[in-house]
Amino acid sequence: MKTEVASHAATALYGDKTKTGAENEPNPTTRTTICGASGTTAGTQAGKSIKADLLCTCAKKSAGVDNVCCAKCDPGSANWNSAAASPNHWRPLLANCPSHAPTMTLSTANIDFALSQFLALISKKQGTTNNKQYILGTLDDAGTGGCDGSGGAVSGICVQYNSKITGDTVTPEIDCMSAARRAAEAADKVAERNKRVEQLERELRILNTTLGAQIHHKASDSGTSDRSTPTTQNQAANKSENNCNKHNNKTADECTKLGCDHDAENKKCKPKAGTESTAAATAGDGAAGTTNSEAKKCSEKKTQGDKQNFAWRKGKDNEYFKGTEKCRSYSYL
Repeated sequence: MKTEVASHAATALYGDKTKTGAENEPNPTTRTTICGASGTTAGTQAGKSIKADLLCTCAKKSAGVDNVCCAKCDPGSANWNSAAASPNHWRPLLANCPSHAPTMTLSTANIDFALSQFLALISKKQGTTNNKQYILGTLDDAGTGGCDGSGGAVSGICVQYNSKITGDTVTPEIDCMSAARRAAEAADKVAERNKRVEQLERELRILNTTLGAQIHHKASDSGTSDRSTPTTQNQAANKSENNCNKHNNKTADECTKLGCDHDAENKKCKPKAGTESTAAATAGDGAAGTTNSEAKKCSEKKTQGDKQNFAWRKGKDNEYFKGTEKCRSYSYL
């Protein structure tokens, strides 16, 4: 997009996107031909580029007609009298423009304002009979001498634009105005893109901050969850153990359907291998002071009264749930 802006800007300034202003043009050998032959005949280079128009209205023709546009707008004593002299006369004009007019951001709003001011300036009729319109600069008297760069009675330092009639409307034909508008439209696109990029950057920063906070919060939650895992596992193991141990007089197929192993000797179901040991280990932890509710209750029981009546231990040969840790009467220890 920036390339598009530069391309249209070069066309407005120099008449072609490939030009830089250093070219030996336009050729002022016959100044009235390129700038304006008379009050009614437009110049061949009028409106083709900003460079040509400013040279016609500012460049020095001869001694006595100096620095027409500003105090430092002429390159010394040289005259604009050949194509080779064009770059030297253009450089001081280009350098002094920013200090003689406000510098504004390139946009369609600003370019439309500037062009409206320009059109109002050139639309004022000039000459003794007020019949010369679309002239930038000054054309004296009848203007029959054209824009020759002198201060003669019927001449002027100016540029004469061609006019176009469409129905009842008369407008000047100025090519560089169209190129300037296209440059401004491209600049608007660049500004809009930059605005979107800045907005996306802000949103990404917010998203990054939010994700960081969520990750930190999740890590804290995971730590809490991990600390509660033993109790959860213990409860699940006890539930599985109790469910299997309560099924007596069952066949192997029936125990399998219940999610248990089969105790062939006692013809009953039993917890699957691994489940019982996990529950027992967890239960043991509970007896040592974990959050296991059954172990805690047993601990409270055995401290009641003067004697220790209960203990958390495995069942003996003559007790129910042999080999399984439970809260049992202390008398069997």
